[in-house]
Amino acid sequence: MQKITIKIPNCEHLVEWLRFIVNNRNSDRSNAGRLFIFDFRQISFLFPYHLTSLACLIEEYRLSGARIRILYREGTDSGNFIKYSKFDQYWTSNSNRNYCLKARLTNTMPIWKHKVENIDAFAGVIQNFYAAHSLKEKDLTPLRLTVVEALNNITDHSESKVSGFIATQFYKQKSELCISICDFGKGIPNKVNEFIGDVKGRLDDSQALQKALELGFSTKSNPHNRGFGLDIILTIVKANKGEITIVSNRAFYSKQIQSVNVKSELDNLAFSFPGTYLVIKLNTSHFQLLEAESSEEVELF
Repeated sequence: MQKITIKIPNCEHLVEWLRFIVNNRNSDRSNAGRLFIFDFRQISFLFPYHLTSLACLIEEYRLSGARIRILYREGTDSGNFIKYSKFDQYWTSNSNRNYCLKARLTNTMPIWKHKVENIDAFAGVIQNFYAAHSLKEKDLTPLRLTVVEALNNITDHSESKVSGFIATQFYKQKSELCISICDFGKGIPNKVNEFIGDVKGRLDDSQALQKALELGFSTKSNPHNRGFGLDIILTIVKANKGEITIVSNRAFYSKQIQSVNVKSELDNLAFSFPGTYLVIKLNTSHFQLLEAESSEEVELF
């Protein structure tokens, strides 16, 4: 059996991380009999955006016939994240990929593979999870709506054999809830250009992504899509003083809202990302408190 080891680097810079993902995509689609070892033992930190993009990469290898092994050091911060997000279990031969969403770490949800038919139910599971653990007194409607809209839009622009993945984590010291979603698909700019046609000429990727962010814009290619595009997510991010980053094809977009200060960036990258990467950070200190009669603990299902 041929063994191929991919060492995961310490990389906090988003663009460089996504370049690492792109560079490690395997052009050989016949990997039957090969063992790919993803080695996390040298890294000191991991965030949800690392896991979702890696999950897409690993799933692509698995679908091409490869076997997968995950190596990490138990007891470390990164090792605990891998363990409690159930990232290490997902690609084992006896893994039930429809496992019950239970976790021992109360600020980290297990990674989840996107399935269109389960979007609304899964958004409820995430809401119930954080309501039962880290954010018991908060109204988590913004979280549920963000997850639903983000997954619907990822679905609408994906068209990929490699399903998207979602990971979430709550950082108590910063009152920050991070949601990361990634898929290897067609990408938002490509989908937008297909929708608008060639009447006005093709938009470059950053222009096409900007179009997708406009109020009410949607390609509406699937019935699940509400037709709001990404604007409802931007509204939630603004209301909760958060951040949003989108990378799709060559387009890069980010917006950070801190009190009255707003930082935004829209550009084209030097390389093309195969699909859509989305990370949203919400400041939970701006979530409304539950009314007294609604503040009882919610059971997970």
